[in-house]
Amino acid sequence: MLFACILFVGSVTAPNPALMGMPAPTGMTSGVQRITRHPMMWAFALWAVVHGALAGSGRTVLLSAAILILALVGARLQDGKKRQQLGAGWAAHEAATSFVPFGRGFAHGSVMPGWAALIGGIVLFVVATGVHPLAGGPNLWGMT
Repeated sequence: MLFACILFVGSVTAPNPALMGMPAPTGMTSGVQRITRHPMMWAFALWAVVHGALAGSGRTVLLSAAILILALVGARLQDGKKRQQLGAGWAAHEAATSFVPFGRGFAHGSVMPGWAALIGGIVLFVVATGVHPLAGGPNLWGMT
């Protein structure tokens, strides 16, 4: 979940050409874009995998599976839509980034998500695990 929090914060604190209304990519990738071109969708997918795997009920597994499918299929369909809208700019961005986190390995140098994503992700993780028991989930240590 910590990695999912870092990806999520990085998707909203740094330029993310995958988000609606964002300008065409410039060809330079940095931060979470060096990890995956769809950091928010992968954050949702990771959330779904963790919660589905640890779920105690069929309803939670079903909800997690739906979120996982929506996130990954939606991200893949978004690539096609952006390719159609932005043409060569998006094609260059696809070539420089990976759909799957770390799919390009460390070929592009540092995969540091950026300080805002790292610190913000840690803060989000700590806050979320702190309030998680209020929603009926386990606390940070796995105890209810």
